[in-house]
Amino acid sequence: MFSIGDVVRLRSGGFPMTIIGVRIPGDVATCRWVAPNGTMLSEDLPFAAIEEVMDAGHLDGTWELDGTHILNEAGTASVDFDGSINPLGAWADIPQLSTQARALGGAGGPMNAQAVALAARLNLLREGDGSQNLGDGSRTVNAALDDVFNVCRHGVEPVSQLSGVVDNTSQIQAAIHAANSHRSGRDIFFPSGVYGISGTVNLPIGGRRVWCSPSTRFVALADVVMFDLNPAADPYAIEATSQSYGEWYGSHFLTAAALPDESAACFRFFGVREMKFYNVRAGDGSKRSFREVFEFSGLGGHLFQNTRSILNKRTFHVPHWSDDVISGPVTTTRLTNTNVILAAGQQVAYVNGGWNRWVLDGGFVNGAAGSKVLHFTNNIDGQGLWFTSLNMEQLAENCTFIYLQDVGGPQVSSVEIEDTVFKGDPEGGGAAAVALERVHRVKISTGRMEQTRARGNWKIKADQNCRYLSWSRDQNMAGQAGCEFLFPRRYLQAGPVVERLQLTIPGWAGESRGSDSVQLSMSTLLGGDFPTEAPPVGYDLLISARDSGSSTMVNRGVEIGVASATPRQFRVRVNLTGIPDNHVVTEAFYAPADGNGDIFIQTFASGVGTLAVWVQVRGIYN
Repeated sequence: MFSIGDVVRLRSGGFPMTIIGVRIPGDVATCRWVAPNGTMLSEDLPFAAIEEVMDAGHLDGTWELDGTHILNEAGTASVDFDGSINPLGAWADIPQLSTQARALGGAGGPMNAQAVALAARLNLLREGDGSQNLGDGSRTVNAALDDVFNVCRHGVEPVSQLSGVVDNTSQIQAAIHAANSHRSGRDIFFPSGVYGISGTVNLPIGGRRVWCSPSTRFVALADVVMFDLNPAADPYAIEATSQSYGEWYGSHFLTAAALPDESAACFRFFGVREMKFYNVRAGDGSKRSFREVFEFSGLGGHLFQNTRSILNKRTFHVPHWSDDVISGPVTTTRLTNTNVILAAGQQVAYVNGGWNRWVLDGGFVNGAAGSKVLHFTNNIDGQGLWFTSLNMEQLAENCTFIYLQDVGGPQVSSVEIEDTVFKGDPEGGGAAAVALERVHRVKISTGRMEQTRARGNWKIKADQNCRYLSWSRDQNMAGQAGCEFLFPRRYLQAGPVVERLQLTIPGWAGESRGSDSVQLSMSTLLGGDFPTEAPPVGYDLLISARDSGSSTMVNRGVEIGVASATPRQFRVRVNLTGIPDNHVVTEAFYAPADGNGDIFIQTFASGVGTLAVWVQVRGIYN
């Protein structure tokens, strides 16, 4: 019955023992084991007192109940097991065995009580109480798995090697249609493999996450946009056709070797709000790959994290969505840890379709001949642009790292460039770390610039329409060496030009919640003191205002422009809407003047005689 080498134990329980000898006749086995103190012990035991210990291999495979015993897949039976533990789902307490517990198995035995409790918890998490929800409102494991639609289980057949890529476009589109038919917004999973795409895949992203394995690769087989995340987008009905809250995780995008350089695009999403991309990679350095990686416009709130782009014409492109309708700006967008390798003429970002509140935080990019690496233009309402902790290296001839046009204006919060390194001083010249055209309020600090005018390069180049530029006087950015400033210089006396001027509106008619205006002449603003021969082109103003009824005001305050014809969206403003009554609000502005050095001020008061305004001229521009 037993042989040398078998592992046994006493039928009453105890330590596993190894049989080292057998006496037949007599049915006696010599058993050896190791005591808890490490002592080797041995004993002769009759066959009737011992039983074989089932090893771990007996627990593998499919088990079936045969009478009172459990059989493994090899058909071996043992009296050790007489059933399966599979209780109903419940969050059961897990009992602790006492030192007096009896080593009893079975359905009600103490030795099985802890396993029963743990199995009950597992079944609750997996299956719930008959529904797909747990008692606290969270979802079961089965429900969560049901949320994720694995495309490879629904007819999509990727290959394992790039050399064998096939066209999966129709398979992927059919799988997405099946996912949407099951439940709109269902998460989608692309397992490892190489997926060929020859036409645009329409994938409505609203409320959905797309998961890709680390080794998932998409290959463009034709000059197409590979994924359109809002195919129903309409610039004439942007809110009605918008998608919201999508996420995309991972994947590597490539173009087929036969495609021309800089063709195809990875993503297009117009009219999408709060889209998030994590760990997306495009290109591999073997060729100039995509025309664009991300093309998007309308709405905003986007996050791009850990993007890696290699030899693509543009990584981020915000075009004008429509020439004849304002489709909404791309707002509050953040690029974090963006690493890009460029060739001649390529860009990290070209943003010109209306935008505000963008942050570029961390990453690396090289310069390339003839490139405007980060090109922002047509800021819509000046709510800010921030570049921080960027490492920009290898500036090439006729290349600009940061190129800003028409950014800022009356309502701008700030354009800030901080903790950013600009390396490179090419011998061919024509390069600039920062170039500004019609840009207001730029602050550059705590970085490094290596460009010199001796080689025909600029650290900072600003045209005659720029205003309010400040820069650090350390970190090799001191003074104007390597800079070209064509905008009017600021004239500032030791103290304010005019200490404080209380403004009265001579034409105030006294109507409740009315408005009135006044043209402030240069002589009024400067009190007859003309520090320049020609009229100023603008003023550095500090304006304070209060209203006794401001807490209930709507669209009330003080606006300053060049003339009465200046559109309201291009005026600077002291906003009093919702401010506590009689609370003084103070704002600092650059206010452009007309040809005579005059400015225009319009007031919007809560009632009759409720508004007071003070104007302080701190400096002038000429």
